[in-house]
Amino acid sequence: MATEAWIFIDGQKVRIPFTPNEAPEFGWYLGAEYKSALYWDEHDFESINTWCRQTFDPHTYKMFMRSVWFLREQDALLCKLRWT
Repeated sequence: MATEAWIFIDGQKVRIPFTPNEAPEFGWYLGAEYKSALYWDEHDFESINTWCRQTFDPHTYKMFMRSVWFLREQDALLCKLRWT
């Protein structure tokens, strides 16, 4: 039995991904990719994380070890424009 997480956003029931492989399956959009969060001196993980916390509702994006995914396509595009 797999664990599932759901949240209501704007009156719509949304499934929260636990892995980057689940994100596109659940309709989430890729924002940015970066090197693993374990390589602090060689990537933008902390900068992207801080920017996302300041810019978006915390329930509308999901940070993983090597990528960030967004519930809304326009948020993902904004992230891509900011971090490419």
